[in-house]
Amino acid sequence: MREQQKLTQDELGVEVAPCPHTIHIRDSKNPTGPRLSVSPTAWAGFLRYSQGSVAGSADPAGAPGSV
Repeated sequence: MREQQKLTQDELGVEVAPCPHTIHIRDSKNPTGPRLSVSPTAWAGFLRYSQGSVAGSADPAGAPGSV
């Protein structure tokens, strides 16, 4: 797993381990805790959504540009 950025004690973060068929994700503050595994397609969709580049990804309340 690789940490996406260095965090201070109070910040939240995740570590991501991309593999050919699965993306593994875990809480950087709790490396022995639960892990999430998703397909590369699902991960790519999440990244597009989180960056606001998916059509119709606006906040359900209608705030433009919110994700």
